[in-house]
Amino acid sequence: IVGNGRQYIVQKDPVSGRMQIVRFFETNDAIFDCTWNEMNENQLASACGDGSVKLWDLQTKDAFPIQSYHEHMQEVSSVDWNVVSKRSFLTASHDGTV
Repeated sequence: IVGNGRQYIVQKDPVSGRMQIVRFFETNDAIFDCTWNEMNENQLASACGDGSVKLWDLQTKDAFPIQSYHEHMQEVSSVDWNVVSKRSFLTASHDGTV
């Protein structure tokens, strides 16, 4: 779940059926999209309003991304893992670049 510069990781409690926050990560700007890595269930990429893509790893104890990519001049509107090689991802930005 994405909201106000904070990337939430939630899971459904099997007993109560309620959603519980497992973890969250802070960013400097809004988050417009996110995608899970199909090869590594602990990695999540977030498309951010500051033109960056943040790569998070749930196995780390700190609240910082394991990698931050700054390839765009404007907001990153979408991110998705490559369908051929799950070791890379594709982004699109409001600056017109992919």
